[in-house]
Amino acid sequence: MQRRPKIVPTATWTGDDAAHRAMSASAILQGSAVGAGGAVVMTTLIGVAAVVGMNLQGLSPETMRATLEHGIAFRGFVVAAEWITAVAGGYAAVRVAACRRQTAHAFSAAGGTIVLKCMTWLLLGNPWPLGLAAIDLAIVVPCALVGGYLAAPCPPLSSEAPRPSASSLK
Repeated sequence: MQRRPKIVPTATWTGDDAAHRAMSASAILQGSAVGAGGAVVMTTLIGVAAVVGMNLQGLSPETMRATLEHGIAFRGFVVAAEWITAVAGGYAAVRVAACRRQTAHAFSAAGGTIVLKCMTWLLLGNPWPLGLAAIDLAIVVPCALVGGYLAAPCPPLSSEAPRPSASSLK
C-alpha cells in the first residue's frame, strides 16, 4: 500500500515533489462523473417529481409539457441541482487527489463536467434556451472551485499550536 506524502505547512515541500505536482487522472475523471452524472440523476428526479405532482393535481398532458418547458420554478430547481452537483464534483476531485493541486483538480473536473454535459446535450438534445444553457455551463467552473475549496485540508494554525484532535476534545 502506497503512503500519501505528508503536508508540510511551510512554503516548500519536503519529500517527493513530483507526487505533489502530478495531476491525478482518476481524481479528475471521478470528479467529472460526479458533476455530470449527478446532474443527470438530480434533474431526472426533479422531473419525475414534477410530473407526478402535476399528475396528482389532474393536469392535462399538454399543460404538463408546457409547464416543464417554460416553467420558471422547474428551471430554477434543475439549474440549482446542476450547480450543487458541480460543487460535489469539485469536492470529489480534490478528495480523491489526496491533497495535491486542489485548484487544478477542481478546475479540471469542472472542464470534464462541461464536456460530459455538452455530450449529453448532443445525444439527448438541449432542454434549455441557449442563454440559460450558456449561464449553466459558465457557473459550473466556480461551483467546482468552491467544492475544491471546501475539500481542501486546513493547515495548522501555527507550528507551536497544532489543531486539537477529535480524541482530545472529549
